[in-house]
Amino acid sequence: MKKQTWLLIGIIIFALATRFFNLASPPEYYFDEVYHAVTAKAYAVNNPAGYEWWHDAPEPGTAYEWLHPPVAKLFMALGWKFLGENAMAWRIPGTLFGVGAILLTYWIAKLLTKNEKVGIIAALLASLDGLLLAQSRIGMNDIYVSFFILLTVGLYILSRQSEHHSDRWLWLTGISAGLAMSTKWSGVFVIGMVGIWELLLWFKMGRAWFKRLPKLVIIFGVLPLALYVASYAQFWLQGHTWSQFGELHNQIWWYQTHLEATHAYQSKAWEWPLSIRPVWYWVHYYDNGTVANIYNLGNPILFWMGLAIMVSMLVDQLLDWRNGKEHVFNHKTILLVAYCLIWMPWLLSPRIMFSYHYAPAVPFLCIALAMQIVYWLTGSKWYRILGYATLILIALTFIVLSPMWLGIPLPADWWQYLFWLPTWK
Repeated sequence: MKKQTWLLIGIIIFALATRFFNLASPPEYYFDEVYHAVTAKAYAVNNPAGYEWWHDAPEPGTAYEWLHPPVAKLFMALGWKFLGENAMAWRIPGTLFGVGAILLTYWIAKLLTKNEKVGIIAALLASLDGLLLAQSRIGMNDIYVSFFILLTVGLYILSRQSEHHSDRWLWLTGISAGLAMSTKWSGVFVIGMVGIWELLLWFKMGRAWFKRLPKLVIIFGVLPLALYVASYAQFWLQGHTWSQFGELHNQIWWYQTHLEATHAYQSKAWEWPLSIRPVWYWVHYYDNGTVANIYNLGNPILFWMGLAIMVSMLVDQLLDWRNGKEHVFNHKTILLVAYCLIWMPWLLSPRIMFSYHYAPAVPFLCIALAMQIVYWLTGSKWYRILGYATLILIALTFIVLSPMWLGIPLPADWWQYLFWLPTWK
């Protein structure tokens, strides 16, 4: 096998190891597992209460989670069916989707740049990010929607790059978009991405583009909505009605638009790329004086440098468009549109938000930074030093902060050295 293949295998083994390390701890539900994992258990035993909004808590400190579509919880329910009632059951599916997200990051980077090195480094960076790691180790739906958003983007790029814009890949793109929407409502952002990319294609093709319009309406309108309804198959088989389906969504919409609750670890969307306010998921104090914590903090060096590269890429692209140097649809356009459409809508959200909403944007940040690192590594001596120094610094940051993501016990007074910013506490 080629050297690059071995490197990719090594990255995947590393990702699996970090995601499975100490995965059964804590053995009880933590943070939003009290909603998602509990509801997955209801799905696993075909308990209709998992879809119904009027029930009391099934266990103290828990509640049925009907606010999001069911796909992520259905995968967790498979874990319950095969592995029984334990923490590994509802977390393992997410760890596998998390590793899948790293593979998709590699694939998209390679599709965009036709450069194996960019793909390898993008996958490496994704494997060294703490937000993706933390979300891969908890029974929540964010890593699942991240996976399906990445899959949708990759398939759409493939459809545009394939000869004669192959319909096969476009239909698969629509199916993946439907799965993203059926995992979390924010998965609809990927439809917005496709809309912008198709608008750019319209500028290129002119009136000939309108021949695509009926097909696009079916693939990215009708098909995702049909899959969304189909994702509630268990709901229908349990005997629920269309009237209840409508009322369920009325309840979801009312909750999402009227929620006035606050949380100690809520954050604003503009804070996410700056790693200002992570969420404190779990803590345990041991008799020997050590303390274990779990935070969903992103790798701050990766986040800060990636954001700087994204801003630089935006400026370059605007200058290129103004000067007519580049076609409107290229790898910069794809990355910028994907990144902005995942993150920026949250800037307008009226409800409280948390940093884990930023998780689907991180792989695109990794790809942009990987492109820049490869550029540095193929440049002059000082550029090469900068490229290697960036990779080493991100890797060292991962090592230093890994106890925050893996729940590793440390002496209590050591934790002060891991809180680089006071807002992390």
